[in-house]
Amino acid sequence: MNEITRTIIIVLSLFNHTAGYSQRYDYNWVFGYAGGQGDTRWGTSFVDFNTGNPIVSYQDKGRMYIYEANASISDKEGKLLYFTNGYDVEDAYFKKVVGATNLGIKYWDGLHVNQGALFLEKPKSDSICYLIYINLILNSPIFFIQDLKYLEINKINNKVFKQDTIVYDTLNEGCLTACKHANGRDWWIILNKLNTNLFYKYLLTSKGIILKSSQNIGPIIKEGYGQAVFSPNGEYFALLDAVTFAEGLYIKLYKFDRCTGELEFIRMENYPTSSFSGISFSPNSRYLYYSEQKNLYQIDLQNLQSFDSPELIDTIESQTQWGSQYNLHQLGPDGRIYISNAYSNFVMHRINKPNEKGLACLPKSNSFALKTLGGYGIPNMPNYRLGPRDGSSCDTLEIDNIPWAWWRYDQDTSRYRCFEFVDLSGYLTEESEPEWYWDLGDGTQSRDTSPIHCFEKDGVYEVCLIVKNKYGSDTLCRTLNVGTSATNDEGKIEIKSDIFPNPASDHFVLNVYDYLPESMYLYLINAQGQTIRRERVFQGSNVIDIEQLPAGVYSVVIYERGAVVKTEKIVVRD
Repeated sequence: MNEITRTIIIVLSLFNHTAGYSQRYDYNWVFGYAGGQGDTRWGTSFVDFNTGNPIVSYQDKGRMYIYEANASISDKEGKLLYFTNGYDVEDAYFKKVVGATNLGIKYWDGLHVNQGALFLEKPKSDSICYLIYINLILNSPIFFIQDLKYLEINKINNKVFKQDTIVYDTLNEGCLTACKHANGRDWWIILNKLNTNLFYKYLLTSKGIILKSSQNIGPIIKEGYGQAVFSPNGEYFALLDAVTFAEGLYIKLYKFDRCTGELEFIRMENYPTSSFSGISFSPNSRYLYYSEQKNLYQIDLQNLQSFDSPELIDTIESQTQWGSQYNLHQLGPDGRIYISNAYSNFVMHRINKPNEKGLACLPKSNSFALKTLGGYGIPNMPNYRLGPRDGSSCDTLEIDNIPWAWWRYDQDTSRYRCFEFVDLSGYLTEESEPEWYWDLGDGTQSRDTSPIHCFEKDGVYEVCLIVKNKYGSDTLCRTLNVGTSATNDEGKIEIKSDIFPNPASDHFVLNVYDYLPESMYLYLINAQGQTIRRERVFQGSNVIDIEQLPAGVYSVVIYERGAVVKTEKIVVRD
């Protein structure tokens, strides 16, 4: 980094007011499948987004089964606070929160309700967070979702000090989500009454949860297995209602006024399906994605006629040992859309560039691996980084859309020195007149939002992003080790990596951390010394298919630039 660039960064940092404004509440996801049984397939998988790209870790202490009702929350700096399956709440150390256990009917070790729980920070409070959750009432032999409850959890002493019912009524199955109010501080919580077009609208403020209004709008939402989501910019609300095998699913799209909470019905479409469905918006709020069983579709909201014939962007062809279908969606803090499997599984699906049209969005099924079985749910997260609607009648709290810098990088799989730097920054509304400034560490600068850049040679590069608008600026720098790594006393290349699960059945994963390989290959060698698999591998999670291999003990040998950097035994079982 040259002195001029360094001076610019220092000067802009003097006007950086985002230290207390960063909001990484969704930076830790938790998937639980009852650990402590001496089997690496069981336990808890943590997905940590604090370095930009997700890092998956394993913990065998967890005992919680987490299904459709999956929610977690971190503090504003990205440290995990709590997670829940809608029945119990635990902290990051697997300690149960006092007063937050046995929350309802325990059905098969957890709450089986799509989006059945949601964590929100209490406005103007650093010590209180809310858990909002669906309560099931048993009317044998059928469960009814009869009311919505909340807990106020004191983060200081890890105890619940208040519990109450928000609404007592027969509600739609799950579909619990939230959106920031136009003042940039409070939260709208909107939910539907079963088999009606009635929506309850609650507002979470510093004074608690208040019923603001109810509204009958649009067609009736039938009893079904669905998902609801707000667009990241808060302008749209979409609800997927999967009704029956014969009738299929319905997608209903509404405009949403973050100031008043009013919904405006836009349109509804009916599509064939046989259950297992999910829905999500792209980060730029232009594209709506939905899935049904093995198929994934994209709808362009700039052309509403695309509702008539959504573009099929992916069909799952290969099946894992545990089965493979699309289920619930969640936009991740890394700008990718993650989709849970419809069955308990080690792998999830991912849309890698959801802001792009058609196949350019790069959907890839069975591409993101957990370290344990996941229970076909996915963490229910609103957009925590949505600021005020500048200039609206509700923009009254003197909260500005001060930028918050965040980015990730993707390495080109064919040219290891080439990268796409993906901007993930927050609070950069069009009205705030945003600007981007990248210093790529080799004397190159860019004003693009997400530049593509190739380094001329291997090396250690400090890459910085400055985001700026009329309210302020923020800077984030990271170090990239491009084709370079540490060596031990004998001069051998050292990389940080791990292999899981071990033993394995249909696949295993090689994770490569903090190193961007030049030419890294994985060799799988059987007991007779024969190489039976050779695959190019990269930084991050590399999924290796072993479903067709006979049971036995194999050697995994990792080469980088022709030198062995890791050797490990792996057990393949039937």
